[in-house]
Amino acid sequence: MSAQTWYGDVKPRMESDDPRFAECVFAVEADSFAHHQLWADWFHKKRHPNGIESWEQTSPGHIWEIGKLAGHPVCVSVQWDRINGRIVAFYYACSRVVDHALVEEWTHKHFKARWDGGSRWAQTDAMNFHLCVHALVGR
Repeated sequence: MSAQTWYGDVKPRMESDDPRFAECVFAVEADSFAHHQLWADWFHKKRHPNGIESWEQTSPGHIWEIGKLAGHPVCVSVQWDRINGRIVAFYYACSRVVDHALVEEWTHKHFKARWDGGSRWAQTDAMNFHLCVHALVGR
């Protein structure tokens, strides 16, 4: 059992212990289905002309409890992929209750990368994944 599981009395690592947050060049809000569809459309089937040459999953994902809402945990799932050699995070709120303001605050705290000459947060949703691709391939 790895240190990243939630089973028994094993506690997950804190976000600050994970170097991938510092290495991350873009964060994409996408649940596991949307994440798979992005991989299938943009890399596997090459439905969109782009500059993605490689895409590998670097972790099966991890869930962090980022706070509480009405006594219930608010959790975010993060999966890390390496696209064109650079770390991209795919995240989504996965708990029974969600505080979207808390999730946004947490993502801005942990995903600090910027793009477009430093003028914008390097974060998007699955629908606007092309922004991540543009940042990765320099368009």
